[in-house]
Amino acid sequence: MPSRPPYPEAYRTELVRLVREEGRTPNELAKEFEPTAQSITNWVGQAEVDAGNRDGDTPRDCPQQAHGVVLSVVSRSRAIVGFPRCSSAV
Repeated sequence: MPSRPPYPEAYRTELVRLVREEGRTPNELAKEFEPTAQSITNWVGQAEVDAGNRDGDTPRDCPQQAHGVVLSVVSRSRAIVGFPRCSSAV
């Protein structure tokens, strides 16, 4: 099963804005739009890190994430795709 291309940055930014500024929940947005609630939650968390409001790695700190490095493991029944954290990518 091929993996889906990443959502465009503007799309992710708009969903983050809906959570932060309009008080929508990731679950509400997941029902209305395609990304899962967990993906939206991850984007909101990364936006907090990028804004300096929370500890964590920014794309500048982790070039592998900035360039979308994806590790994938494919079995007969499904494909499992994960994004490496900076500490494990080094």
